[in-house]
Amino acid sequence: MSITTTAEGIETAEQLDVLLANGYNEGQGYLFGRPIGRAEVASVIERFKLG
Repeated sequence: MSITTTAEGIETAEQLDVLLANGYNEGQGYLFGRPIGRAEVASVIERFKLG
């Protein structure tokens, strides 16, 4: 169907392995990054700017 699937709440490498093996395209969770405070948002955005 060519649908992008996103898994939420990925906390371990083992969970990621299972999701990748089952065709998930995207994921989010503590494995990739922890929540940040308001004061840190601008620096994170700046760090990931392209170009």
